[in-house]
Amino acid sequence: MKYTINKQDITCEIAFNVTAEEWEKHMETAYNKNRGKFAVAGFRKGHAPRKVLEGVYGEGFLYEDALDECFNEYYTQVLNENADIETVAHPELKDFKVNEDKSAEIIAVVPIKPVVKLGAYTGLTVKEANRKVEDAAVERELDGLKEKYVRSLNVDDRAVQQGDEITLDFSGSVDGVKFDGGTATDYKLSVGSNTFIPGFEEQLIGAKIGEDIDVKVKFPEDYHSEELKGKDSVFACKVKKIEVKEYPELNDDFVKDISEFNTMDEYKADLKEKLQQDLNAQADREEENALVELIVKEAEVPESKYLIEDQMNEFVEEFKSRLAQQGLKMEDYLKYFSQTAEQYREQYRDQAKQTVKSQLVIDAIIRKEDLKATKEELDGKIKEYAEQVHKTEEELKKTLSPQALEYFARQIVIQKFFDYIKANNTVSADVKDVAEQADESNTEAQTDKAGDL
Repeated sequence: MKYTINKQDITCEIAFNVTAEEWEKHMETAYNKNRGKFAVAGFRKGHAPRKVLEGVYGEGFLYEDALDECFNEYYTQVLNENADIETVAHPELKDFKVNEDKSAEIIAVVPIKPVVKLGAYTGLTVKEANRKVEDAAVERELDGLKEKYVRSLNVDDRAVQQGDEITLDFSGSVDGVKFDGGTATDYKLSVGSNTFIPGFEEQLIGAKIGEDIDVKVKFPEDYHSEELKGKDSVFACKVKKIEVKEYPELNDDFVKDISEFNTMDEYKADLKEKLQQDLNAQADREEENALVELIVKEAEVPESKYLIEDQMNEFVEEFKSRLAQQGLKMEDYLKYFSQTAEQYREQYRDQAKQTVKSQLVIDAIIRKEDLKATKEELDGKIKEYAEQVHKTEEELKKTLSPQALEYFARQIVIQKFFDYIKANNTVSADVKDVAEQADESNTEAQTDKAGDL
């Protein structure tokens, strides 16, 4: 067998020239594999000679199986002999024929990893991310602390007021007919939270416990349910309980009860330090992402439909998994938002394009700079993970699959990539961010175009 390779941007065309002897070998293999399926008069089932079967069913009746056997063998051989061919999807048969001399020709199109033409990835400058913890952020955390320790007190001597937490039963109808999802019992509602459609909660103000009240509202024109959009409706409601929140006073005594600190000032100082650590980590990620975005913008990357489709599928599967963790099904989610599976999947296309492009550029830099995980670094990562799962290194190593080791190695290499780009580029407060630079570039391009008219 001889072959030729023609590499293109996102595919590789491989032409196989199979000798008559080689093709005959695969035809015989296909015959032996399939002869038990055929019954021919005068022969026991499975014992009819190949020539007889070809006379009955035609010479080409074994071609499909012979082609499978032939292609699988030679395709694997080509990949083993050409390590630079990085496939990203299954090959597609473009052409196949058996010649008069019984030799065969096969042409396959193989989706491959696009070749990235890197632009500048060192000496660039991106905008410094915010690293200042504002007082407002501290106050928001303290508000959250108050919410954590709030108490609910029953109120039975007055009607519903704004801000109350109430428990109610309701049943909604349109033109006297109840609709799906419009009825609930013992529903908890914070009056003023705007949880319900506009106008609903306001009409509950003044209602007393046990009192029947009809709430009349109009569903918004952009409501998610086609059956209810713009419809007038009536909700028969009954308030069963009224509660108010009693918040703790944030003082030294409170801090002593809930923490290891003695004063509110000590608690706030520790809180601010933790917020600073979180903000620094967030700023690191923002600056890394900005660098990657700028590096990707500088590179030329052929668009691979194969990788984009795979990435879209991955996004969908990740979302399905998140739904499942909440006890929800994708089918129910799509029905609720009146979407088809393909419509939902399609909304990921632009994101998938950018993700694939970024990954390809990152991998190209990793290869060019020869960033690898050493044995010592991999052992350190395994030790770190072993401590997290409360196992010894030896115990963990016995259970780790090759895929797990590859995952650990990838984590190390990706961290080296980010360390590399941060060490070889600049973060400055005096530079515009990538989005602003892109806007300016677009404006300049439009100005130049206008000047050419």
